[in-house]
Amino acid sequence: LPHYELFRVPVEGGESVKINEPLVEGGNIFIFKLSPDGQHVVYAADQEVDEQYELYTIALNNVAAGATKLNPSLVAGGDVVSNRFEISPDGNHVVYVADQIFNGVFLLYRVPITGGELNKLGTGALAESQPDLYSISPDSGYVVFLTRTLQQVNLYSVPLLGGENQKLNGTIYTEKGGIERYEISPDSSRVVFLAELNDEW
Repeated sequence: LPHYELFRVPVEGGESVKINEPLVEGGNIFIFKLSPDGQHVVYAADQEVDEQYELYTIALNNVAAGATKLNPSLVAGGDVVSNRFEISPDGNHVVYVADQIFNGVFLLYRVPITGGELNKLGTGALAESQPDLYSISPDSGYVVFLTRTLQQVNLYSVPLLGGENQKLNGTIYTEKGGIERYEISPDSSRVVFLAELNDEW
C-alpha cells in the first residue's frame, strides 16, 4: 500500500534524504511543520503504533541524530491530534493537543522543540478543559484559546511558559451564541474577537 514519508533536499537541487524514523507497517507521516528559523521540522505520524499519532522533532542540521519524540507515552487509545500542533514564532516551543492521560480527554500542552519537560497549559479548571481552538501570539509570549464547557464558550489567554490563565471575554456566551473567531494583533498586545450576543440564532 502507498504511504507517506519525509525527505530533505537542497533548494538548488541534489540528492534527497529521508529524514523520518522507520515507520511501523501501515504507518504514515500525516503532517509536518518547519520552525520559523528553519532549524527543525516537527511531524505527526503513526510511527510506532499503526493509527496512533504522536509528535516528533528533527534537527535539520543533524538529521543523522534521528528524531526525538515530543509527547510522553500515551494512554491506550490516546493520540496527539495530528493537525492541531503549532510551533511558536520564536521557534523554541511546540504547543499541541492530545488525550495522552485519559482517552478522549484532549488537553493543551507545551514542550521545547528539542524535547524535554512537558507543561500542561492553563490553571485550575482550565487545565482540564478541552480547547476548541488556540493560537500562539506573534511574540511567543501567550497562547490564546477557546473552550466549550457546560454549554459555555469562553476565550482565554495563558503565558506560553506557564502561569495563570486570564479570561478575555466578559459575558459568558452560550452554545446558541458563542465566539465565532478571534485574531491576535501583530504586536501581541490585543485580541479582537467576533461574538454572537443573541441567544436565538
